[in-house]
Amino acid sequence: MPSKSKSVSRQKGSFLTLDFLRKQNESLETKLADCQSLRRLALQGIKVPPSDERRGDEIERALTFGEKQRAAQQLEEYGKTIPQVTRALSLINNLPAGKRSRENYGECVDCGKLISQKRLEAVPWAERCIPCQEKNQRLLGVNQCL
Repeated sequence: MPSKSKSVSRQKGSFLTLDFLRKQNESLETKLADCQSLRRLALQGIKVPPSDERRGDEIERALTFGEKQRAAQQLEEYGKTIPQVTRALSLINNLPAGKRSRENYGECVDCGKLISQKRLEAVPWAERCIPCQEKNQRLLGVNQCL
C-alpha cells in the first residue's frame, strides 16, 4: 500500500487519490483471499473419490459428474482472476512517488488511458478501459465482461 507521504502523480483532477487506492487495495485483498479460498474448495470438488465411493445409481454418478464439471469451470475462472488481482495489487503497492512507471494502476494496458472510476470500483482488477475490453472481447470472441 502506498505510504501517506507518497503523492500519486496522475492526470489533473484524477480520482486516483491515496484514499481511493487504499479502498481498492482493501477490495483487491478481499477478492484475492476469496478467490484462493474458493479455488481450494473447487479443487476438492474435482478430486475423484475411491472406487468404493463411486458406486451408485446413474443419477448419483451424473450429479457427481456435473459437480466436477462445475468445479472445473470455477477453477478455470479463478485461474484467470487470481493473477489479474495479484497484478493490480502489485501495481498499487509499487506506485513510485511522483513518477510514472511503464504500467500504472488504473491505466488501460491497450491504449494507456485512465480507466473510469466506476469501472475500477466495479472491477478493481480491470486491466482495460471499457472500449478496449469490448474490442478485446470481439477479437477473442468472448462474451464475458471483466
